[in-house]
Amino acid sequence: MKVEVVDDAVLEAIASISRRLEDMQPALDLIGQALVEGSHDRILAGHNWTGARFAPNSPATLARKKGDKPLIDSKSFVSSRLHYDAARDSVTVGSSRPSRPG
Repeated sequence: MKVEVVDDAVLEAIASISRRLEDMQPALDLIGQALVEGSHDRILAGHNWTGARFAPNSPATLARKKGDKPLIDSKSFVSSRLHYDAARDSVTVGSSRPSRPG
């Protein structure tokens, strides 16, 4: 079955939607920002990305740190290193700090 549209207003609306879908960066920018903010809030609350609580710090870690907050110490505040990169058709969320092996 073939549908032919002859209404100029409908054709313009379809063309407008098509143009907006070509560059999803504005929407993906908002998504990236929300993901980074949510991750930041979870880390500060002591939860990982799934919502599970972080394992307690070991006694050796507590001895090195000034406090018991997970992933936060004087040398490394992981949540401040979170960032996102939005493009026309994708968004990448990550950390600027490489993870430690093992």
